[in-house]
Amino acid sequence: MMRFDEIEAKYGGSPVLTDDPTHVGSGTLILDGAKTQAVLLSDETLMGNADEDGWFDLRLKGSNGRPILLHNALLTSSSQHYGQHGQAYEEHIYPNAVILESDALVHGDKVQSIAFTLCDLGFFFHYQHVEAHSLFEPAKEVLAALKGLRVGRNRSYDLFKPRELFVVHQFPRVLAFTVGTRTYEIFIGSQRSGLGWKKIDFQTDPIATIHFATPVGIEEAMDAAWQWKRYFGTLALRPIPWTSLTARSGKAREMREADFYLPNHESASVDREAPFSFWLGNIPLNRWAERKSLTAVMRAWIEREEVRHRFRGSIENVSKHLRRKTSVDDIVTLCAGIESLEELKGNPGLSPEQTRAIADGAIAAAKANGILVEDARLRGVIGTLRNQSLGQRLKLLCARLEPAITREQAKTLSAAVLELRQIAAHGLSPAADVMPKAGPAVEALACVCALYDLVTCGLPVRSASDQRVGLLSHASWAIAELDDIKRRARPRLNDPTG
Repeated sequence: MMRFDEIEAKYGGSPVLTDDPTHVGSGTLILDGAKTQAVLLSDETLMGNADEDGWFDLRLKGSNGRPILLHNALLTSSSQHYGQHGQAYEEHIYPNAVILESDALVHGDKVQSIAFTLCDLGFFFHYQHVEAHSLFEPAKEVLAALKGLRVGRNRSYDLFKPRELFVVHQFPRVLAFTVGTRTYEIFIGSQRSGLGWKKIDFQTDPIATIHFATPVGIEEAMDAAWQWKRYFGTLALRPIPWTSLTARSGKAREMREADFYLPNHESASVDREAPFSFWLGNIPLNRWAERKSLTAVMRAWIEREEVRHRFRGSIENVSKHLRRKTSVDDIVTLCAGIESLEELKGNPGLSPEQTRAIADGAIAAAKANGILVEDARLRGVIGTLRNQSLGQRLKLLCARLEPAITREQAKTLSAAVLELRQIAAHGLSPAADVMPKAGPAVEALACVCALYDLVTCGLPVRSASDQRVGLLSHASWAIAELDDIKRRARPRLNDPTG
């Protein structure tokens, strides 16, 4: 599988031909992030080929003769030219996905399995693949055994005084689990370069793969990969970009690969210099002995994707810029995510019978006083009394994180969140003593939401001082900052001079 940067370097400005007998043309495929486009000169226009939303697929053929599929493409411009050979159309096409060697897709452009790598995915699977053992003053039988492993045992023309022995372990499958009709697997891939007389360079990369029981469309396959990718982004609470995405078909030596290039994908790497840097020391369950627990957490997390889709989307949207800028709108986004969780409804204060009785009374009173209000509208408004308030939902959410998040910490966070949300919801300008709360409140609420999503799927958080969970230490720091802001504001509130 080829990385996006490798695809750019190899196919960045390659000549192409159209691969359709009804549309003969040629041109250049330019791969350059958001500037990606295919510029074609053809005898027929592509206008009219798109669906009602303007999308179409276009098949090309590269200089090596292999097929290229421009998936979900848009025609950005089309101009007609006249020359000595008649009329021709110059058209600029922007694809949302470029699929190289697309003949590896199964019949009907379906995907049998999809594999991907992520930036710093190795942090989540921190395993010792290579061990070094000193051979200082080794026993004679050890030297004899090592000499027996050499290609030429009686070589006298080079050195034989071994100082270190490097053991490279076999890379087995790390984990596998099934959810519905999909099987999720993690393998370790490896690359060797310079393995010889003077240098050893060994690189390992985890590869995530999803197998589908029956082949699925390109969009469904990419959505499945994106959903699993979001697990790692939630744990890191920052974007973890793809470095490669590949569709596979066949098995073993007959396996074929179609490499994806995504022009719209933000490939910026994780900023390790930013506050709360993301590193392998604050990722739980990233050791070999913990892989069974990790498998259970991942399975439970993916099983809840449908009911937590909006909640996870709010976390993802805020985490994209969490450490670059702060906005009270992030509080609104996260609160909307919390309110989308059916599981946080809890026990309503009124029963259905009580709300029905109240609604009947309100309808009767309105009619007696000549107030024209639709019965259905009154019943709908009064029915909302059975819903939990945001404050109650925050309390239920934090209660699931005890003792890692204490009740006092939960109260501090809830007070700040409710205050900021009220300001944002009414379009008010925050007062000078309120705005400093925005940064730590967004940080803390995002961490707590991500923690809730993971902990309720089985991620172990044993105590408030659990240093293996970076989200927890970040949340604790941010809540402590809110407490500090409150303490600093208290003397000014009590100062008679104002």
